[in-house]
Amino acid sequence: MFRDDWKYFGIMILAGIISFGFSWLVFPFIYNKLYMKDLIQSGYKPIDPTYADYLRSKGIFVSKEVKTDPSLS
Repeated sequence: MFRDDWKYFGIMILAGIISFGFSWLVFPFIYNKLYMKDLIQSGYKPIDPTYADYLRSKGIFVSKEVKTDPSLS
């Protein structure tokens, strides 16, 4: 709810009810990766090519056209 991510909030609540709360032990380990994938699909891009390489190494697809913004240096 803090991230205004209502889709995964609903999924977590539903999974918690179905699994009698067991999913609350699992979701903390996978949610951030799911959230980052959704952000990238929504059009967000890493700030730096180094971060893009890091995300690719973690299995998160990031396009090769990430450019450094000179105003952020």
